[in-house]
Amino acid sequence: MASLAGYNEIQQLWIPYIKNVGLQYLDLCYSGGLKVDKENYANVVAEASMILKHIETSITYCDDPANPVYRCRRLIEILRRYPPSDEHEVYLG
Repeated sequence: MASLAGYNEIQQLWIPYIKNVGLQYLDLCYSGGLKVDKENYANVVAEASMILKHIETSITYCDDPANPVYRCRRLIEILRRYPPSDEHEVYLG
């Protein structure tokens, strides 16, 4: 298990955008948790890509795990590297 974003970052950057745009899958991730499966995988990746574009408009990327853009890119990288299968399971929450 790994943490990709801290509580304050989620509350200040992610949640307002998730609520304003209506990103239902990411909302599930942060309100209770979501197992990424074959049925929701494409939607979760799409929503993560949308929030990355939003974060990139206000924060400059740097190659630092504390950087919000870095962390959002890392989320997308993990999702793409470990798509739903019998061997891998990704749970966001």
